[in-house]
Amino acid sequence: MYPIKYNRMNKQVEAFISIQLEGKEVIQLTNQVLDLMSGSVDLVGCGGMVGGTERDFDIVADTQEELDDFLELLVVRGYNFKNQ
Repeated sequence: MYPIKYNRMNKQVEAFISIQLEGKEVIQLTNQVLDLMSGSVDLVGCGGMVGGTERDFDIVADTQEELDDFLELLVVRGYNFKNQ
């Protein structure tokens, strides 16, 4: 299980992660992450520093299980990320 935050306003779980670019363009990485999202998993924000080596993502889901499944999918697909 990954560290998450529970948003009481909309009853969703939330994770802040930073994914390594590893030679990819920012837009390419963002599109790849968006393509992997399904169910209630949604991107609510992203950012990073110009010239940085990682992209920050704010991801929400309706359940902890869905969020964990998505984060595990990122690992299986070879994305290196850390929790914020």
